[in-house]
Amino acid sequence: MPGVGPVDTGEIVKGFELEKGQYVLFDPEEIAAVQLEAKRTLDLVQFVNQGEIDPIWFNCPYYIAS
Repeated sequence: MPGVGPVDTGEIVKGFELEKGQYVLFDPEEIAAVQLEAKRTLDLVQFVNQGEIDPIWFNCPYYIAS
């Protein structure tokens, strides 16, 4: 029965589902070409006035928007 049992390594692919049943697949070379340098810092690009942020977000200060 398809979809049951172990998957061979050669059958594993990486991709993105555009819509149900429609995928864009990526080659390992394409993925390697877009890998970003990891860093443990945040780049601040703008400060806002206190009144511009809804107080509900102060309960979870770990949310960051870009």
